[in-house]
Amino acid sequence: MSELEQLQKNQNELIIMNSFLSATLQFEVAELYSTPVDQLDAISTLQSVYFIIDVHNLSREMTPFALIENHACNPDEREVLFSMGAIFKVKSIESHNNKWHIYLELSKEQNKLGQNWLDHMLEQFKSEPGPLAFGWFLFRMNQFDKAERYATWMIQKLPPNDIAIGDAYNLLGLIYKDINKLDPSIQSYEKALDIYSHLGYQNSCRAIAVHCNLGLAHLALDDWRNADDQHTQAEEKFNLLPTNYPLLKSHVDRLKAKLMENSGYTEEALQKLEKVLENRRKTLTPNHPSIGTALNDIGTVYDKKGNHVKALEYFQQALDIGRKSLTSDHLELVDYYINVGHMYHKFGRFKLAYAQFESAQKVLLEYDRTEEKTIAQLDTLMTEMTIKMH
Repeated sequence: MSELEQLQKNQNELIIMNSFLSATLQFEVAELYSTPVDQLDAISTLQSVYFIIDVHNLSREMTPFALIENHACNPDEREVLFSMGAIFKVKSIESHNNKWHIYLELSKEQNKLGQNWLDHMLEQFKSEPGPLAFGWFLFRMNQFDKAERYATWMIQKLPPNDIAIGDAYNLLGLIYKDINKLDPSIQSYEKALDIYSHLGYQNSCRAIAVHCNLGLAHLALDDWRNADDQHTQAEEKFNLLPTNYPLLKSHVDRLKAKLMENSGYTEEALQKLEKVLENRRKTLTPNHPSIGTALNDIGTVYDKKGNHVKALEYFQQALDIGRKSLTSDHLELVDYYINVGHMYHKFGRFKLAYAQFESAQKVLLEYDRTEEKTIAQLDTLMTEMTIKMH
């Protein structure tokens, strides 16, 4: 009963929903779902609870729920869907016939707080309000399957001339890139560019960002020629923009730095990446994941230059930011842990290296997707560290 006791202690206080909340206008449906599965057990650890929500004094623009019975699989349930970030006041908690009734209030004042919270989250992810905002949120939370389904669903539901379809394909490209499905990633980016071009947005910031994403996907396949072609297009289009966009500039420069690094121009790549980091620190919050990415990129170049002390410094900074800003099962953390581990290995600090490789493996085991190859590689590294420690 810990959750119930926590609510009892916080009557007349506020609670926020960190996910979508499904409710119903039908009392019989609520009764069905509020009955614990182990209700017939002699001793049950579960309690029957009704959440009774009182909604009043809301403007149309600030309504954080929708009646979705006409769109639901079971319209007879008369489902109401409350948005993530909705804030309720706990008015009272009462017991009636072995069932708890928890009365929640949703009003204009509480929902204004919820809107502020959602705006803050979108700012953290640098995502504008729109049909894809929730998909970007899922992507940043490492919920790749859900983000993929959401983006695919939006492609099917949006009008054929809606630019958000191109945005959805860009999101799919990023998802596939992160889960190492590089061919579908490239195909998604190319579809996004086709849509932008068809709608007259071929020289827009959106298109430039996708050119950079597509270039990075080609780099992951060691296709440097196509990666360079995408950078050329991105840079030419960026130079035509009437306004300077620092974050977009850093995206274009990052791709250029990667190409320089591959061609052996490590000093020039390092200078370019340091400017990328500077731009991101000026524009983003201190622990934004994109700053962690920039730090990791710089660490990689220092490692190639043989400066392992500086490489470890930047890899560790990237890891520190990643642990603060990413979910515990985020795949970027795997790269950060492994990079730090390799540096400790080079310094002969095998126990510390083992700990980093072990942390990387724990992330992969927590992640809900099979990563047998990387897990096996980490097993080999951990075995090697164990032998060297003794």
